[in-house]
Amino acid sequence: CDLVACTDLAPLFDTSLGQHFLAGTLDVGALALLNDPESDWRSYLEETLKLASPQHYFQAGVLVMNLERFRAELPTDELLAFAAQNKLRFLDQDVLNALTAGNNLVVPMDWDVLMDSCGTRVAHVKQFASPEVRDQYLQARLAPKVVHYAGPDKPWNTVGVDLAECFWAYARRTPFYEEAASQSMTQRLNKLESAAWQAVEGIWARIGDIEVRITNLETENAQLKREIVRLEEELELKRQRTIKDFLFKKEKAVSGDSGKLEQSQE
Repeated sequence: CDLVACTDLAPLFDTSLGQHFLAGTLDVGALALLNDPESDWRSYLEETLKLASPQHYFQAGVLVMNLERFRAELPTDELLAFAAQNKLRFLDQDVLNALTAGNNLVVPMDWDVLMDSCGTRVAHVKQFASPEVRDQYLQARLAPKVVHYAGPDKPWNTVGVDLAECFWAYARRTPFYEEAASQSMTQRLNKLESAAWQAVEGIWARIGDIEVRITNLETENAQLKREIVRLEEELELKRQRTIKDFLFKKEKAVSGDSGKLEQSQE
């Protein structure tokens, strides 16, 4: 479970469902995706889940459920059948959204406050969620009744997780605090060690690349030197031929002049 209740849940439990299947909060991350031009989330909700009102997509982390109506109208077999017949992204949450659409209630967002997963959720909500949804979420974050650590980072395995203080405030009051803290520290050290080794491996890989480049440059340099020697030898041969040709022509010219002189003397 990745939920921490920060207040008495009785008021939520007392939510009057009437004939609705369930009550839950809107999924702020999903609603932000609806307006993200690079996301296909809207088409997924409309085409796969067949939601007529995608803006009513709810979070399934905290729910008040009308179990009597579920057992009568949406037995387990039907829920599982829908899951098996469709390629779902958020599994049970998508099943519940699809099969209870139009028959659920929305409760205030402070009953299921999604943490800032990977440090990107809040920024994404601010950028793409409607002003109304954005303001509800930011207000709920100020005084959450239930914190939902939805995402890969949890307070017990990652340093600096958003709203982690809510978890550790309760953890300190349990007999398992030292064990949890120790496990958390071990996991953090393991992650740091893994990150360090990845950094070292990256450095060695770069060094290897540099060595290959140096070898290639040395090979190119040797080839250039050989080419320079070849060109110098070729140039020397041409120089020598030019000198020989010049001397030959000069000697021939001198010989010709001497013959003309002898003829004139005769």
